[in-house]
Amino acid sequence: MFVEKDGPTALRPELLRALSLSVEAIPVPSSTGLDRCCAALSGVWNGKRGYVAVLVRNLDVPEVRRFVNEEPIASESLLGSAVDAGLAFAESMGFTMDGHEFQGLGEAQQRERLGSWNEVRKTARRPRYLGPLTRPGPAAPAPGAAASAPRAPEPRPVEARDDGESGKAVLGRLSIVRRTEDGTLHAPATPIGRVRSHF
Repeated sequence: MFVEKDGPTALRPELLRALSLSVEAIPVPSSTGLDRCCAALSGVWNGKRGYVAVLVRNLDVPEVRRFVNEEPIASESLLGSAVDAGLAFAESMGFTMDGHEFQGLGEAQQRERLGSWNEVRKTARRPRYLGPLTRPGPAAPAPGAAASAPRAPEPRPVEARDDGESGKAVLGRLSIVRRTEDGTLHAPATPIGRVRSHF
């Protein structure tokens, strides 16, 4: 059972056995309505006892809630069960959590995931790992500017179809180069065309 309790949130990598992050921000009920939140879970084993915590970070106001497993964790197998319970607890609040493997990751991946944990627990900075979900939306145009600015055309949906060769569904084909009348291949002169021609 997980209960809300204040306490430390810093992690030592050598003791960390599990670290999971929510894949997106979701609206969570609060006293003021709905706030966008993300979550992170950590599982620690110090050689004698274990500890599992779930952090819920509010992205609209600087607040972090910490939930910990109340039951004692006296072995690494019990730690694994507590991590599973913590993931279920986070998912019961609506979060979708990613994989919790930590010890098997390379050093660079471990550093990156620890950095993401620190972004969740420190309210002075916004978590970058959630990408555009945590970034503010585009600024509203000044009055009168919207009428004069041309609107970009809406993208047309592309229907999946069978390409007839491999039997696989194809969403669309991207023309990277084109053949001129004399038979030579020519990359588009636009900047985006030049970028696409490199892949």
